[in-house]
Amino acid sequence: MTPLNWSVIGLAGFFWVLAGPASAQDVHPTSCLGANACIGNTGDIGPGSCNGIAACINNSADIPPGSCNGSQSCIGNAGEIGPGSCNGSQSCVANAGEIGPGSCNDHQSCVGNAGAGEIGPSSCNGFQSCVGNAGEIGPGSCNGFQSCVENAGSIGKNSCNADGACVLNTVDIGKNQFN
Repeated sequence: MTPLNWSVIGLAGFFWVLAGPASAQDVHPTSCLGANACIGNTGDIGPGSCNGIAACINNSADIPPGSCNGSQSCIGNAGEIGPGSCNGSQSCVANAGEIGPGSCNDHQSCVGNAGAGEIGPSSCNGFQSCVGNAGEIGPGSCNGFQSCVENAGSIGKNSCNADGACVLNTVDIGKNQFN
């Protein structure tokens, strides 16, 4: 085995040599840092994204700056993710829907967000909030512990922020309710 030339590749390059290239897509040099962070990725990865163990394995969508940071945060993602979103371990696993900026930033928030699921900006930032969402969640909503789990309705702006609020919801909820 040929010794590695540290002056040429540096420490970040060493990890790239160990894991191989993340994909044939565009990946920023400050991204995909962590064991198996971007294996099987087919989307473009923005700066400071997909950092963590297995963060973006089998991702097929583009990831904007500052998103999908955390262990297993965006495994199997196929949906649209806004900047600064999905930062937390297992936060957006198997996402197929649309996630707005600054959303889904806690452990297991937004896991299994369905293709019909649309999550507005600054929403679903509570522990395990919005798991299995198939409905529409407005801006600034569902930020409590396990809020909006299995939502299939439409939740208005700044609603359902109390812990456990709007679980198994199937109706339309207006703005500023259940806080």
